[in-house]
Amino acid sequence: MAADRMETLEFCRSARTRGEHALAATVLDAAIDQLRAGNGAGLADLLLERADLALAAGDLALADDAARRAGPLAQTAGATATMALAAWTVAQVALRRAGNEKSRYWLGQSVELALQAEAWPVALRAQRAIARAMREAGDDAGATARLEALAADADALALPVDAAACHLDLAQLALEREDGPATLRHIGRVLRDPDSLPPLLRGEAGLVRARLLLAVGDVQAAVAGAVQAVGLLRLAGDARSLGAGLLLHGQLLLIALQPEAAGLALGEALAVTTRAQLPERAMVADVIARIRGA
Repeated sequence: MAADRMETLEFCRSARTRGEHALAATVLDAAIDQLRAGNGAGLADLLLERADLALAAGDLALADDAARRAGPLAQTAGATATMALAAWTVAQVALRRAGNEKSRYWLGQSVELALQAEAWPVALRAQRAIARAMREAGDDAGATARLEALAADADALALPVDAAACHLDLAQLALEREDGPATLRHIGRVLRDPDSLPPLLRGEAGLVRARLLLAVGDVQAAVAGAVQAVGLLRLAGDARSLGAGLLLHGQLLLIALQPEAAGLALGEALAVTTRAQLPERAMVADVIARIRGA
């Protein structure tokens, strides 16, 4: 049974890497149905993989339901690391539903459980989310200090992907405060070994780099960078990041005086954010309305 579960998870993760997200969802749904009365820890793992797919697609109800089902199953099985991941997933849903207090509670639970289980990647992921909440609350200095400490921890634990994720968050913070050298330095750390990174991380780093190129006036390079980033984000299947990438691409094309291509990118951004019921839809719609009114 455990071998079958691992085989299913490996197949689904491989399918997601190829951009075959619908196939991964179909296989997971079938495996979950078969395991309903089976091994609790195995079912919890499958449910959390399904929750992650749903979260990427913007289906918050499905993500929340799957994660909340997974948590008690993992608890019964004594799978503390899986409980930590379930709590992190519930926190992400709460955050997207603008429930910051609930999100903080679940993130705290995730960190505590992950540290108990010595599940360092989950602990780092949850603490990155706490830093993001600090940043959204206006505590940029606190968020920066926490992320720098987390990046050092990830390096010490030999977790290069997690370290790269921390440096991506630091690059975004540096870009927001218009600190070009710091942005470039952190992006360099993110992309030190790009082939080892998942498409989502590479794509999001590409968007930051495109914004930095725009800030220094290299519009054509920024457009080219956005095209590459959007391609990676399509592969990753994360609706929120893809919507942001298409919005940036459309805005860059407008600056580059390519209105028809910009319209296509912005139209797709609107479709993606609408389909996934993302709050960013309003921002995309506003940009389109301003263009039409110009």
